[in-house]
Amino acid sequence: MHALARRALHTCEVPDDLSAITFRDRGGEHPDRAGIAQSAVESVWQSVERLYRTGVHPGIQLSIRHRGHQVLHRALGHARGNGPHDPAAVARMPMTTDTPICYFSASKAVTALLMHMLVEQGRLNLMDPVSYYCPEFAQNGKRTITVHQILSHRGGIPAIPRETPIEVLWDRDEIWRLLCAARPVEVDGSKVAYHAITGGFVLQRVLEKITGDTIESYLDKYLRQPMGMTWFTYGIASD
Repeated sequence: MHALARRALHTCEVPDDLSAITFRDRGGEHPDRAGIAQSAVESVWQSVERLYRTGVHPGIQLSIRHRGHQVLHRALGHARGNGPHDPAAVARMPMTTDTPICYFSASKAVTALLMHMLVEQGRLNLMDPVSYYCPEFAQNGKRTITVHQILSHRGGIPAIPRETPIEVLWDRDEIWRLLCAARPVEVDGSKVAYHAITGGFVLQRVLEKITGDTIESYLDKYLRQPMGMTWFTYGIASD
């Protein structure tokens, strides 16, 4: 596809031969140990290649584990330099399985996993009100809103005030103050409204009240380290 057309369509350059831009993790893949046929793995990867050929995603990573074994761990494309608006002179950096990626709202699933781990540990009941763990959240009629409602985007506080400066998102205590002071649009969980930002801050505060530790440390102890991951955390690591 011509470069001008790619810019207009917001797509990246896709070579005919994808093998040159395919990265296989040095740790290897062992589908046989999990009772999975190699043909099944390749079928999944062929779907990934078809997605890449649309040109919509300059880089893709995919990791699949089953029964404790790594069955697929590959990357495809570029982490930098092959975006639709990148000049031709920009050096292209290959995407690898170790390339840090911003998950954006996919991190909601990670936070939900941590909350369910607390349930497994007997430290949290999803049907408890948030105010059971964080009494200050009960302000302005939010006393009965449950952890489950927050997880399922039925918590009644889908947004922070529009006039809130974006810098406040980096001030966890101020965000928490705003959420505690917020008036819910409803409290019975009857309406779904995407909690784009608010839900994560509420769940974080509940987890930290229960564990006495930061959500980053809890994630590190129970998920990142046991799974041998390097970059898996919220935000950017201090080091």
